[in-house]
Amino acid sequence: MFDNIGGKIKAVAKVICWIGIIASIIIGFIMLVQDEDTALAGLLTMVLGSLGSWIGSFITYGFGQLVENSDILVQQGNKPPVTTTHTNNISTSQTIQGEHMWRCEGCGNMISEEICPVCNKEKLENLKKWKEQGLITEEEYVQKMESLKHV
Repeated sequence: MFDNIGGKIKAVAKVICWIGIIASIIIGFIMLVQDEDTALAGLLTMVLGSLGSWIGSFITYGFGQLVENSDILVQQGNKPPVTTTHTNNISTSQTIQGEHMWRCEGCGNMISEEICPVCNKEKLENLKKWKEQGLITEEEYVQKMESLKHV
């Protein structure tokens, strides 16, 4: 009942829009043929009522689209979408949104995160920065660099 609520909101917006357009045309036609004095009002009702229904549905339809888009973002885990292309039997990833930060030394994929999600290797610049800040020892730095070379 509450699955795909964004699509349902958009469908309701379309139905209400069409009901408003049809009602405007019917009411405008009745006013048009009823009396000469209401002919102009009937014509305006048909045109402006239909236009108002159409424009008024934008808000509801747009809200449904926002709900659908937020569902998509939640499913992606708020990560930018990634496409994979294959060239010369080498797989490289390219993010659609934003810039790449580095190429993973372990697997060669373009990564926009600090740790490669494919092979769990850290960015080499992080290792250098951590060593300079004293967060890791020289020995830990050398061990990590050696482990990156073996992959």
